[in-house]
Amino acid sequence: MPWLRDSGVQTYGLMDVLTFVARTARDANLGPTHFVGHDLGGVVLYWLAQTGFRSAMKTVTIIAAPHPETYSAFMTPDRYAQSARYIDTILASNNDTDLRQTLLDGVTGADCDIRADIAAGLAATDFAALRGIYATIRESTAMPAPRTTGRFDCPVAVVHSADDRYLPAGLMAESVVRFGTRATALTLDGDSHYPHLTASGRVAGYAEEFWNDAET
Repeated sequence: MPWLRDSGVQTYGLMDVLTFVARTARDANLGPTHFVGHDLGGVVLYWLAQTGFRSAMKTVTIIAAPHPETYSAFMTPDRYAQSARYIDTILASNNDTDLRQTLLDGVTGADCDIRADIAAGLAATDFAALRGIYATIRESTAMPAPRTTGRFDCPVAVVHSADDRYLPAGLMAESVVRFGTRATALTLDGDSHYPHLTASGRVAGYAEEFWNDAET
C-alpha cells in the first residue's frame, strides 16, 4: 500500500487506516462515490462500508481480495503454506531492499508481463504498514472487526482470477456467497493477482457496467 507512506498514520492499526481513507475522501469533497480496492485495499473498504462512512460509498469493487471472514480458511496450514507464504516472507524480513527483490523474483505467470508495474509498486510500498496489518491477521487468523455497525449492505463487485497464486481455490467463490445478494463477481481465466492490470479492458468495462447499474 504505497499511499500509507505519506498518510501520517503512525501505528498502522486497521482503525487508523480506515480513518485515513475516510478523511482523504472527505477532504476531496467527492460526495457519494464508487470505491475500488485491490488486495488489502479491498479488505479496508469492506470494513469502511460498515462505519459511519457508508453513506459516502455508492458501491465497493474488490479486486483479488477475499471476504474478511474467509481469512480463517486462507490461514489454514495446508492451504496457507502453498498460497500465502509471501506473508511469512514479509513478516520475517528486516531488510526492505532485499524483500522487494525477493517478492519481485516470485512473480510468475501472466504477471510477468507487468513486472515493471509491480516493481514500481514494491519500490513505493511501506512495508512497516504491511507488517503491522499482516501480523494482526496472523495473530487472530481473521481480520479483526473494528467498531462498526455490524452489517455490510453496500453493493459489491468482486473481481479475481480463477488461478490467482495467492488465493486458494474456492476461496473467492466462498467470498462472493458471504457478501450476499448484493454481490456480483467477475472471474477471469489465468493466474494474475493483478487482473486490473493484466486484463484492464475487461475489468474496466465490468466495473463501469456495475457502477451504471447501481445508479439506476
